[in-house]
Amino acid sequence: MPVILRSTAELIAWMHGEYLSELLLRALKPKPRGRQPPSEVCFEWGLVVPDTTKLTMYGARATGVSRWSLDGEWDKNEVISFVPDASGVAPIVLHQDLPGRLALECVTLDVERLPDKRWRPPRRARADQFLVWGRRPTSWRELLSWIAPPDGVRLFERLPGGKRTRALAPDELIPIITSPFFGVFRLQRTAEDETPWLWLSWSLAITTVGHHVAIQRGTLADADWDRVRALPGHLGDCQVISGTVRCSGAEWVER
Repeated sequence: MPVILRSTAELIAWMHGEYLSELLLRALKPKPRGRQPPSEVCFEWGLVVPDTTKLTMYGARATGVSRWSLDGEWDKNEVISFVPDASGVAPIVLHQDLPGRLALECVTLDVERLPDKRWRPPRRARADQFLVWGRRPTSWRELLSWIAPPDGVRLFERLPGGKRTRALAPDELIPIITSPFFGVFRLQRTAEDETPWLWLSWSLAITTVGHHVAIQRGTLADADWDRVRALPGHLGDCQVISGTVRCSGAEWVER
């Protein structure tokens, strides 16, 4: 049975009551075209259900539409963010970033549960970390030449217990890293720094030849992170995992 909403406040209260958090906008009818809005529009939301491959579906039908516009792109696999306190004169004002801005202003909104739908999350890399491994040996000096940290940023090793760090001496950067080699390292300015520029975690098992290092973004700028993300391109035949993506180093660099 549809629920008829007649104000933005009623819409917000209904959404809170349904615990609508990770929402995807899965369908629009008609799609906004930039001309005079139709008097009625419909759309479907899909609520991501954790640890499953299904979406809890909701249908919505707006009537008395005075605004129906999309500024930018619509990605049906992108989690929606709602614009708080969006301005408008209609009884219901609903602006959603998809990531483009979808603006709906209408008199009433009828909402109801629909049958669940199957959904497989798209393969997406993490924006802030990746793991790279392969059989090409390397050294800290070589890695740092590719990473190119700014002046004053040095390599520190986290000591057992996780509360203290020590700076690696220059002669420790020269040798090829050989197994077994495990440790968490930070690029930062001082031993007391709690906001590292970059994290590097090695886990090179015994008898393994090559490299196996997880890299996580710290405070470095976007241009520096782009350079760090290109690291697999220097390491020859290697593999990368990030988020739900697994690919070769060459494919990673091309992404």
